[in-house]
Amino acid sequence: MSNLSKNSPELKCVKAKDYCLSVRDGTHDSPKPVDIGFPLVTSKHLKSGQIEINACYQVAEDDYYEIVKRSKVNQWDVLISMIGTIGEVALVKNEPHFAIKNVGLFKSRSEADGKWLYYYLRTDFAQNYLREISRGTTQQYVPLGSLREMPIYVFDDKSEMSRIANILGTLDDKIENNRKTAKTLEAMAQAIFQSWFVDFDPVRAKMAGESPESICKRLKLTPEILDLFPNRLVDSELGEIPEGWVDGSLGNICSRRSARIGNRDAKVLSAVTEGRLAISDDYFTKRVYSKDIKNYLAVEWYDFAYNPSRINIGSIGMLESHFLGAASPVYVVFRPVEGYQQFIKLYLRLATTKQWIANFSSGSVRQSLSYDDFAAIPSVIPPKVIIDVFSSIHDFMKHSTDSLYECAIKTSGLRDAILPKLISGEIRVPGLDDGAG
Repeated sequence: MSNLSKNSPELKCVKAKDYCLSVRDGTHDSPKPVDIGFPLVTSKHLKSGQIEINACYQVAEDDYYEIVKRSKVNQWDVLISMIGTIGEVALVKNEPHFAIKNVGLFKSRSEADGKWLYYYLRTDFAQNYLREISRGTTQQYVPLGSLREMPIYVFDDKSEMSRIANILGTLDDKIENNRKTAKTLEAMAQAIFQSWFVDFDPVRAKMAGESPESICKRLKLTPEILDLFPNRLVDSELGEIPEGWVDGSLGNICSRRSARIGNRDAKVLSAVTEGRLAISDDYFTKRVYSKDIKNYLAVEWYDFAYNPSRINIGSIGMLESHFLGAASPVYVVFRPVEGYQQFIKLYLRLATTKQWIANFSSGSVRQSLSYDDFAAIPSVIPPKVIIDVFSSIHDFMKHSTDSLYECAIKTSGLRDAILPKLISGEIRVPGLDDGAG
């Protein structure tokens, strides 16, 4: 920290309590959760510069106003995690309507000051300081007094600080917009799946006598796609399904795989809570698999895998990359019938499917789901011709989604590379008039 100003003589050090209007923390009480109220943000809800409001529980109005008497959060304030995971920061960009618990609160004097502080706290300089002042053995924490004394490096020229924050903010906006657009495309794919294969909207519209032109306009279909759907529903054990579609189960469109890795090179995979297969070495901080993986199950492109003893957390994932994966011998690996890969992936996300999994899972303490039980989960089986059209639409959307996420990753790398150099003064950002003769 003491060497930071050597990069630029114009950098000076001030204490956080002097840079900010005040430095506080949230409530230390534990107000009871309610169904409808105000979100209570804790340290665990600060991740990657974001506040995960949807993951917070709600507190009653009286509790909310009692908390904000002591630690009201305003727009452009900066929050920092100070218990458990230390040093996660978030800039409050919009007028907030939440309370905080065990979270550090830097009260900003202005938008520009808040943005500078937010980016400064993300540098290695600031993060190293937070690690140095942390306390606790079982659970780490940062004392509030130490946060108030925290050194903040600033330029004499406030306008340069503003320019730096604007550069970094522009990159952050690009990252956020790419991720939002990607999530919108993912939601659109799920909505099409719901409309075609769960609600049977094209079939019901035909049955209701709606004109083809109206159906195509409303459901965003081409006449050729609309023609693929029948015009009536028939009774089945699953309820009403489109005429000509099969009343079956997942076992009709997938089969179990038992091939082993042997001497082949493979990346060990783990099914994680997000419902995907992650490369274990990338996802975990330490190795969670055996040195010898010869007996591991082979997972190839578009294969699914899950740990049957952890099925209660919904961790069934599909390998969507072109490499050979390896799954623990305790896993179940299955392969969809060609063309039905995306259908199964989205079918597994349905609440009804998750309920079937819960119903079939055995064990009161540690639930387990065998492949036979998984294969018995009921499912309507659409004709291959409709599946092929859906897969084509889905693949186009996924390609766009992957490109957006890749762009976000590259932009994040650029931001992270220049952030410390901008904050330290190694890279200067002169104004338009600087150096003019």
